[in-house]
Parts: sequence; structure tokens; C-alpha cells
Amino acid sequence: MTPPPQEHRGRAGGEDWAVAALRWFSTTVPVVLVALVVAPLVIEGGTVVPWRPVMTELGTMIVVATQMIEGQVVFGTATTANFAWTPFGAILLVPLALSGPLLWQLGSIVATVSALVHLLRRLLGLDGRALLLAGVAVVIMVEPVRTTLGVGQISLLVVLLVVVDLMAPMSPKAPPRRRLLPTGVLTGIAAGIALTPAWVLLALLLAGHRRVALTGLATAASCLLVGWIVMPGQSEGLLEFAGPDPVGALWASNQSLAGALARWHVAPILAGVLALVVAAAGAWAASRWWRDQPVLALGVVLLASLMPLNPAWTWQFVGVVVLGAGLLRGWDRLPKGLAVTAATLAVWTAVALPQLVASGSAVPGPWESALAAVGPLLGVAVIAVAGVAAPPRPALTRPVAARVVEKTPN
Repeated sequence: MTPPPQEHRGRAGGEDWAVAALRWFSTTVPVVLVALVVAPLVIEGGTVVPWRPVMTELGTMIVVATQMIEGQVVFGTATTANFAWTPFGAILLVPLALSGPLLWQLGSIVATVSALVHLLRRLLGLDGRALLLAGVAVVIMVEPVRTTLGVGQISLLVVLLVVVDLMAPMSPKAPPRRRLLPTGVLTGIAAGIALTPAWVLLALLLAGHRRVALTGLATAASCLLVGWIVMPGQSEGLLEFAGPDPVGALWASNQSLAGALARWHVAPILAGVLALVVAAAGAWAASRWWRDQPVLALGVVLLASLMPLNPAWTWQFVGVVVLGAGLLRGWDRLPKGLAVTAATLAVWTAVALPQLVASGSAVPGPWESALAAVGPLLGVAVIAVAGVAAPPRPALTRPVAARVVEKTPN
């Protein structure tokens, strides 16, 4: 009797999942081990043996989760002054109140490293030993990623949502997969969590991807509505946080343009308006490059979205990973002026010299203020050069890139 033909096992088949699990273990777990050593060294007071990192941001998130369960006010209080998420984002943190900090400290490192490795694989097509070495190098050498691990933030997961939503895998080995959600939904969820990805939606809208942008905006609005329904009365505190922090704004490690202007004694309202204009210009410049260099465009708008924040700490600049990937992918096809300027910004952001040499004073001296201004000014320069050197708009009413992005696999 002839045996029945075996069905081809796709991505959901056992064999494929086994291969995926083995790949994750071989390329991610070694990077996690390195991150476990690096994380306790970021904040003073942490120790590797015994393993006791000082994850200040994770501690704030645990406090937020506990206050929510107890029905307390979350936003606008002294204990949560540095909480950078929306009420919807706060809802997602409820499980943090159900266990001790050690579990979540380990979980944040595993999640952040997994997100980093996936970004490198998706954006650069790396795999195997090259992916492992790249992951280790980024964890050790890129300060925003290193600090993200050290303080217990998961900002790389928010960036991952946007990248998975909008960027197709570079690797030719990546199998085609049917989208579970329309393009724009994951970016909208990211904007509903942290607000800044909304600038990516503006760039998409300006680039002609109206359906994707409107889908994302509708999703973000829905997330914010859920947050308002579950946590009524908390929005006022969020708006207070969104305003300038008169203390944190002056720190040299605050790398936003609004922070730099505050250190130059520019009136807060004027500084905020100027920073918003620059962020909008960044979204416009990114839209001009979206067709030819989408990864670079995404990196530009991710960094531009931080310009109006006050403060914007270095761990929030993890979008430099996307910018760096865009430069590596398109270096030969970029105008030299843009390539050099963007590479300078990427290196400066990765090194984070103002953070490394900061005196720790809430009121930095003249040399610290000058050094801390280099990053924001480089950001403005990249936006300006990207806008001037942008390729001409295509004559098509609906660019080909718009059709591509809507069919991009997860």
C-alpha cells in the first residue's frame, strides 16, 4: 500500500519551529549572557556578583503597576515623574505587580536582546555567527542600547513593533508570511504606548501611504481611548508630564533639542515650538526618502521624534540602531553629504559622550552644555541635509512603495 503523501510543513510546522528555536538559542542566548554582565555596570551601585542591577526605569514601571492595582493616581506624582508611557502603556504593565523584581529584571534583558537580534536580522539580513557578533558588539558599544538594558526599559520593543510593521526582512531566506494585521496597526499600537511613533505615521502620510498612516492613527486613537476608559482622570497628569521638566531639562544627558535650548536659556514655549518644527521637518525629510531608502528614513524620523521631548534620556535613542542599519544598507547610493552627516550623528549617539563625561550636576557648566548640544545640532543637520538632498517625488499618483509597504510581511 502506497503511503499517503506528506503535507509540506510551513512556518507553523513542528520542524520549522524547532529550527527557529535552535536559531534563537544559538544567536540570542549568548548575547543575553553578555547583557547580564553589562546591565549591572550601567547604574552606579549595581553588582555582577551577586547579580544585582539597579534598574531605575523598571522600578518606576513596577511602582506604576502597583499603583494601578491599588487604584492610586499614576501620572503626575513624584514617584512616577519619569514614567514615559501613556495610560494604555501603563495598562500593559499590570503583570509587573504580580511578581518580584528579579523575574522582570531577567525578563526585560531577554526581551530587549531578543528585540535587538530580530532587528539586526530583519534590517541587515544577518544570521549565524555574524548576527551573534553584531548583537554582542551593539550591546557593548552602543550606549543607548547598553543603558536601556541597565535601567530596565523596553524601548527597543516599541521600535521593533514599528520595524516589523513597516520593513520587509532583508534576508532572502525569510519565508513569505501572511499578515495577521493590516499594515499600520503595530505602528499605531506603538504610538498608543509611547506617543513618539506617531511621527512615523506623519512621515508615512506625507510619503503618500495614506491608508497605512490612517490605519495607524486610528489604532493609536483606539489605544488612547482604551487607556482613558480604564484610567479616567489620568490624562491631566500625562499632559503635565508631557510639558517641560524644569529640572531634568538642564541635565547634560538630556539630548533633545528642547533640552539644548533650555540650557541656552531659551523661553520654554519658544523652545518647545522650535523643537516641534524640527520634528515635523524630520518627518517631512523622512517622507522624501521613504521610497528609495525606507530604513534610513525610518531611522531619521525615529530620532527626530525625540527632539521635542524634555527631557529625552539616552536610552530613548535606540532608534540609532535603525539609522545605522539604513546607512549600512544604502551607503553607496546615498549622497555623500547625507551619508557622512548621518554617520556622524549615528556614531555620536552610539558613543553618547555627554552621558559618559557628565559631572552629574543638574546645572551643567558651559563646557558640558556645549558638549551636550552637539547631538541635537547634528540631528538638525541631518534633517536639513536629508531634506535638501532628497530625491524628486515620483510622478505616480500612488507610488509603488505604497503598494509594497501594504504587502510587507510581518
